[in-house]
Amino acid sequence: CNPPYGERIGEEAELDELYATIGDVTANQWAGWDLAIFTVNNPHTRKVRRPVRSNHPFFNGSQPATGHGAPVVVSDRA
Repeated sequence: CNPPYGERIGEEAELDELYATIGDVTANQWAGWDLAIFTVNNPHTRKVRRPVRSNHPFFNGSQPATGHGAPVVVSDRA
């Protein structure tokens, strides 16, 4: 997934809830799959609450970004 970041959505504070929702939805709908998140907001990826298995730096236009790979497990918050 390529979630919005501050420059695209406007407010950094709004992103914590978005990233937490990504984690909840993937755990409830796609358990057993792998999740890849492409972002320039590395601190927000902690809100997804998935163990990151790999990190792949790249550029999204002129901005440094990271691709995070994580397994999706069943949420204990469902």
